[in-house]
Amino acid sequence: MKIEASIDRSLALEDAARGVRSLLLGAVEDHLLSDVDVGLYLSGGLDSGGILAVLHELGRASLPAFTLGFRHPLDENAQ
Repeated sequence: MKIEASIDRSLALEDAARGVRSLLLGAVEDHLLSDVDVGLYLSGGLDSGGILAVLHELGRASLPAFTLGFRHPLDENAQ
């Protein structure tokens, strides 16, 4: 799939937000189609939080979720 990008400056913010939301919902729904169990990796970023919100809206928020932590000085969760 090839995605063409262009800037439409006449598009209202609400319309742009509605378009992004529609694309995100479609992408998440497409990735839920699987013959094996699916889960969610929570990276701590805005993207995984947004995907979780979409899953909740789709009634699929009960998926298994996973996250990782590292014992490294650059890891924000390291103690």
